[in-house]
Amino acid sequence: MTASVWAPGTSIDANSGIRFEDFIATDLQTLFTLTDFTYVVGTNSLTVYVNGLIQILGTDFVETSTGSFTFSSGLPVGAKVYAIGMVNITGTTNYDPNAARKGNNNDITSLAGLTTALSIVQGGTGGITAAAARAALAAAAAGANNDITSLAAVTSQSFGDIRNLSLVASVAANALTIALKTKAGTDATATDKISIPFRSATAANGDFATVDVTSASSLVISNGSTLGSVADIANRSWIVGFNDAGTFRLGLVNCLTTVAGAGSGRDVTAIYPLRDDVLASSTAEGGAGAADSAQVIYTGTAVSAKAMRVLGYLEYNVGLATAGVYATVPTKLQLFGQGISLPGQVVQTVSNDTGAVATGTTIVPFDDTIPQSGEGDQYMSQTITPVAAPNALFITVISNAASSSASAVIGTALFKDAVANALAAFTQAQAGAGAQGGVSFTHRMLADGVAATTFKVRIGPHTASTVTFNGTGGVRLYGGVMSSSLNIEEIMG
Repeated sequence: MTASVWAPGTSIDANSGIRFEDFIATDLQTLFTLTDFTYVVGTNSLTVYVNGLIQILGTDFVETSTGSFTFSSGLPVGAKVYAIGMVNITGTTNYDPNAARKGNNNDITSLAGLTTALSIVQGGTGGITAAAARAALAAAAAGANNDITSLAAVTSQSFGDIRNLSLVASVAANALTIALKTKAGTDATATDKISIPFRSATAANGDFATVDVTSASSLVISNGSTLGSVADIANRSWIVGFNDAGTFRLGLVNCLTTVAGAGSGRDVTAIYPLRDDVLASSTAEGGAGAADSAQVIYTGTAVSAKAMRVLGYLEYNVGLATAGVYATVPTKLQLFGQGISLPGQVVQTVSNDTGAVATGTTIVPFDDTIPQSGEGDQYMSQTITPVAAPNALFITVISNAASSSASAVIGTALFKDAVANALAAFTQAQAGAGAQGGVSFTHRMLADGVAATTFKVRIGPHTASTVTFNGTGGVRLYGGVMSSSLNIEEIMG
């Protein structure tokens, strides 16, 4: 066996650098002993070739000691063995025959040992933590964060896209204040603005204009201003905004007009048609406790024929102890949006339609007294559970009845739960004994609660006789398709 040493020259320190030895194997030789250099075991500083082919550490050979290595199987006689070593290496990896290739390759499957972040120019993030990477990339954090301070560069907005809006109600000195706030609950600023699109101020134009609210905006409803509400009766007021030639105006309106019912409860007489597609006007609140009308939009400064936008509503679900005295904040405050009904729109409908025949003899007096719950016989009932107390209930009664007496006047009355007084009533005169006739009437009232409520229809003659419901002479007519009904619609108030 012969051996030689490669000398790198004066540029390599005499005690370090690359060394090599070559060997000619004897028959089935496995152990080779180095005579010209040593290496550090386990540092990948020894590379071995046999007849020009690199040998794999751990598979083809093992590092026996700092001065030897052993092949896994004996070599054939005459095989040329080359050992290349990085000498004086102390625990660092200098050469690895299994190292990844440079350039485009798929050898690298993990960078678990990398502790220095790749720069953005190198294709990295510039940071070894999520926070550092976001900072280097100028990226916002995921989820709730305060990294985004402006959307000034976002210029596209649709008509339905109200941005960064929330509503806050507060009371002080028995006055009610409604304030516009940002999503963060603060007053709007030039860098944290509220954007509200309005229809064009010209009715013939189909475009829209956006008003940016960049400062505090609020409306005070003064102590004593009832907005048309009644003490201890549920009420709702709608919050609107106006585009007054680029200046935002906040407004409030009670869309429901009610009066005391002749029998009980509150009768609904009108609903203001609040909507975004009209030019509307307002009345100045005045600050003197005199904003007392329903169906009037009150603002701090009056406007005339301006584009308006519905923003939300507030509710007092059991009313105020004294109308116009705002001692407490609303029980509900709601932003307007998709899925929320406007005043006058149907919220729910329930109905009892029946073609069944029935008879009764209990009298309903034909005089100037309110029909009572014990008068007449009950033929229909229907229960409804209102969605909201300030909503209206539109109740329609259709009744087919005949009396056995030609002179009898048939009275039909509507009742609620166990209330003794009728809510509404109607009379029906006959052309003759057994003559079939029908009545139809509608009663509109405030729900004023969200508990299940049952309405009942009672019918009776004013004089002794037998009433047949859905027929005549105790017999059904038209095979059951001639029906009577009790229909209830809940309407947004």
